[in-house]
Amino acid sequence: MAERRQPLLSGSYGAKVAVVLLALCPNIVITTGIGLMTPALVASLHGSQLGVELASGLSNAGYAAGAVAAVALNQKLPPRRLLLAYEVTFVIGSVLCALAPDMVWFGIGRVAQGAATGLLLVAALPPLVTRFRADKLPTTAAVINVGLFGAVTLGPILGGLAAGPSAWRTYFWILAALGALGLGLEWLAVDHRDPLNADRPTDWAALALAGLGTCLPFFGVSELVAQPLLSAPVLAPLVVGLASLVGLIVLEFHRAQPLMPVRLLHTTLPEAGILGAMAAGAIYVAIVELIQLSLTDVAHLSPVGTGFLFWPGLVGIGLAAVAFRQLFPTRYVPLLVLLGMLVLAGAALLLGLAGRHPDAVEIMTAAGALGFGAGAAVSPGLFLAGLSLPSAQIGTVFAMVELLRSEAAFLVGPVLLYLAMSEGSQGQALAGGVSVSVWLALGLALAATAAMVSLFLLGGARLERPQLRDWLESGEEPALDSPPTAQVLRD
Repeated sequence: MAERRQPLLSGSYGAKVAVVLLALCPNIVITTGIGLMTPALVASLHGSQLGVELASGLSNAGYAAGAVAAVALNQKLPPRRLLLAYEVTFVIGSVLCALAPDMVWFGIGRVAQGAATGLLLVAALPPLVTRFRADKLPTTAAVINVGLFGAVTLGPILGGLAAGPSAWRTYFWILAALGALGLGLEWLAVDHRDPLNADRPTDWAALALAGLGTCLPFFGVSELVAQPLLSAPVLAPLVVGLASLVGLIVLEFHRAQPLMPVRLLHTTLPEAGILGAMAAGAIYVAIVELIQLSLTDVAHLSPVGTGFLFWPGLVGIGLAAVAFRQLFPTRYVPLLVLLGMLVLAGAALLLGLAGRHPDAVEIMTAAGALGFGAGAAVSPGLFLAGLSLPSAQIGTVFAMVELLRSEAAFLVGPVLLYLAMSEGSQGQALAGGVSVSVWLALGLALAATAAMVSLFLLGGARLERPQLRDWLESGEEPALDSPPTAQVLRD
């Protein structure tokens, strides 16, 4: 296979960038926009809010589990063939959503979209990072910042526009068309390469634990729209699922040849970066959903009007991507992550001080801060982990970080929404509940920031410039020297 003629655009950096963006962005924008489409989906598909929540929850589970499964599949099968199959799956899922006669078929389509995007993540991102010169890495980091998380800032805007009785079907047809465009570009740009290690045994235990650790928790929190938090339908799958996730981490830590490099990630910089990515993703998603709930159910704003108020988030994520590109080859990326966390905390503080009825200016200011904060913390945190390991491990690092980030982002949000609505489902009671949940999000942001600072200080970490050229060329050496966790205490 290595001797086969390569596709026409196989050496094009621009084509690989487009492949990554088309692989990741279409599904990511749904995650923060589907809430505004829920009434239209319920009416058109003769379903319920629970059905929409289950479809979204299992789609998010498919994304997280798909990233892990992609690591195992990359060992066994040619990457080009896999990438094309994943994109076909996304197109089929989008078409199923667009044509869905009921909530069951819509749910199947959403799960296919989520799983395909998780698989595409591991198949598409590593080649963009490792197959071009070191001077391309800052631009690559900015692209990944937009593709991996920045696209969520478009979610509320597009979700509001697609909230009509038939507009949501057009929305999914557009996603199918973008997937088809990505498929064509992948055919022209993705290299023919051999599997990484076809003889390596499949880690079935890790795959099973990853499946349980994603599907069960997301199923459990989806039930919060119909069940109390302290009830068996919620707690049982949540507890068993989280226990499975812990079991996965323990299992991989002790394996001689793990599917994901948990032991290598157990140092100061990766742990701080992963914590930042998890917390920032959770805080962003939770506050955006709380704002949407307040605008639609308290202020009775239309979905279009609600979505429009989030446009400053695009500016925020753009500024964060530019900042990340400029700082990527310097020693200051850890400080960018901390700044992102503080800006997220500032957004929560602004909304908390605004009280039960924030005005449009306060909401737009918070949206811009949320976009910048998440953009400055999520992908930069991921790269703190990635640069602390050899470049040959970058795909497995992406999978591990996205698994944990997804768990945090899509478990915290539903719980805070539930707590907000437990005060009442309308009027002043709901406004008060939303305000309380915003203050809880602020507490989470401050606690995560303090934990990150503690990890840096207790690890004795120093700000250092990453050795990007050596990292790419050797494939076996980290770009950053990450001290052992709590090295100061050990010494």
